Amino acid sequence: YSISDLSASVDALGAFLEAAARNDFIMSAATKGSDTTASSSTSPDDWGLVGGQAYSLLSMGSHPDTKRPIVRLRNPWSKREWDGECSDTDPMWKDPEKRRSVADSMGIKPDELIPSEDGCFVMPLKEFCAHFRNISICVPHVPCSKKAPWHELRRRCSFSLHEKRQ
Repeated sequence: YSISDLSASVDALGAFLEAAARNDFIMSAATKGSDTTASSSTSPDDWGLVGGQAYSLLSMGSHPDTKRPIVRLRNPWSKREWDGECSDTDPMWKDPEKRRSVADSMGIKPDELIPSEDGCFVMPLKEFCAHFRNISICVPHVPCSKKAPWHELRRRCSFSLHEKRQ
């Protein structure tokens, strides 16, 4: 899904992502900007995010003070994390009750929210929508039924690598 194509509100998007996370769907999101991994310039933006980078979308929860939706993501490089509200440096993580509240809302252990250089970070959903452009969701195969009307389509294909001739 392209975030800009979604006509739903941030709260509706949050509910959708929360349901996907609750059902253990595999999710990822890409930041806005250009992929700079092929160049020597891989510097993060002013908020610590890398342009054109794919991040794992791990879970959804709610902010302990505002009750607004928050997301937990992971940079696969295990470096360069979000540096805004709810980041590892946010004072709220020093409060064990707030940390426990967020962990409970995400279905994880409070220890998993302790700031570290593991590439995992939390950010408000509103900020997520401002900095990310695409969401990919992998729905595991489920039998078709009235409750889950998923349909499967498979295509057989192959790829080959052709070396560039000089």
